[in-house]
Amino acid sequence: MPLVIDDVRNSVIITQMLDENHIAGLDYLNYSMNMPNCKGALACAAEVFSIIKTENIDATSPYAKEKVKEALQNSGSYRFIPDSAISELTDLYQEYDERLKEDNLLQFADQEPLMNHVLEIYPDYLECFGYKHIVVDEFQDSNDAQLATIKKLTECSTFESLMVVGDDSQSIYGFRNTSPENILHFFEKLNIKDGVDLYLTENRRCTPEIVDLANKINNLNEEKVDKDMVSTRDSGYKPIVGGFYSKQAEYTYIADEIARLLKNGVIPEDIAFIAAKKSELISLAAELSARGISWIMKNPLPLQENSRVQAGMALAEAFYQPDAETLYFNYLVAKYDGELVKSPRLNPSDYRRGFLRK
Repeated sequence: MPLVIDDVRNSVIITQMLDENHIAGLDYLNYSMNMPNCKGALACAAEVFSIIKTENIDATSPYAKEKVKEALQNSGSYRFIPDSAISELTDLYQEYDERLKEDNLLQFADQEPLMNHVLEIYPDYLECFGYKHIVVDEFQDSNDAQLATIKKLTECSTFESLMVVGDDSQSIYGFRNTSPENILHFFEKLNIKDGVDLYLTENRRCTPEIVDLANKINNLNEEKVDKDMVSTRDSGYKPIVGGFYSKQAEYTYIADEIARLLKNGVIPEDIAFIAAKKSELISLAAELSARGISWIMKNPLPLQENSRVQAGMALAEAFYQPDAETLYFNYLVAKYDGELVKSPRLNPSDYRRGFLRK
């Protein structure tokens, strides 16, 4: 049974390939860095390989490199990968794909194409499941491949009804080739003649003032489902919208405002700063610390970012690479709660060179 490759194993395979094929123009100094303003060689290679897979690009096509370049421009990563590197990475893709197949591994993006391939060989395969009623949530984030799958399910002899739930204003996964077009033109795309639209316009979460602002912003979008949300809650404070020339100016303003609220008797538990990225939380936390204001960060930690989980994954991956001293070292550091690197007799490089071989 093929397995979907995890980030650790994927990084190992790509690293092996980059060791064997040095690609000029990539950042090897910050090799594993993957930040908005800095992407190392590993992240760049992984993104190119992922684009070829998700965009269903034939890497052997004479137009492949231009298609990869266009996708990188759209994602904002083109500035980190020169044209020559795009060309070399595209040429390397076939070898990368072969290595995955040798280890019986798949990328996440492989699953839909492989399912469609099975359905091409066995067109009646879905009939055996006997699906009658189909419900699809978060439909605004569907892509064309998923829409095609839904259509195949509706064509089964056992099919009776289909209900999709979604909000065209919340389509945020454009990087996965999703589009609000599927929900905006739902009936035409699925060739449904007798469908019914039901609008859920009551908002039970936000105050009328917040909903009114959201409606005004949403109405700036010309390509949308024509609807206005209505709040069922009591009135509250009117939202304040501010503009800033820089992120730092914004954090300074927010921290000053929090300090003012605390001084006026607002209890800390009634104040929250919500952000899209963890880096934004860290930046505001630094501003609050500079003012002597205590803070608590409550964003959940992704399982694979937990140091213990990473240590276990490193140990598991080390079985595939008996000489991978760094992987063993990372596991031992976590096992001994970091005390390993505090030894007065040895430093981390000593462990990598000799300790692990004893």
